[in-house]
Amino acid sequence: MQKLFDGSARKEILTFESSKLLKEAEYDKLTGLLKVTFNTALENSYEYYGVPEQVILDWKEAKSKGRYFSDNIKNKFTTKKSTFVFVADSKTK
Repeated sequence: MQKLFDGSARKEILTFESSKLLKEAEYDKLTGLLKVTFNTALENSYEYYGVPEQVILDWKEAKSKGRYFSDNIKNKFTTKKSTFVFVADSKTK
């Protein structure tokens, strides 16, 4: 897992190179908002609200990031699917 920062100390971006389930996550320490993007054809993303920082710290240390996510984050917090709007170029057919 690679850890990147967006320039502020409150947000942390996690990438999961070796996970079959997870692509990346962004965590806001101030609000507890966790945004997770999955390794799917559509790269579906979900937002998890009220995630404590300790959960993120434990997740970073977990041997299996996907298993930890499934056991400790998925279905444990209020969740909303992120929506993406794809606008096709009018010149393409």
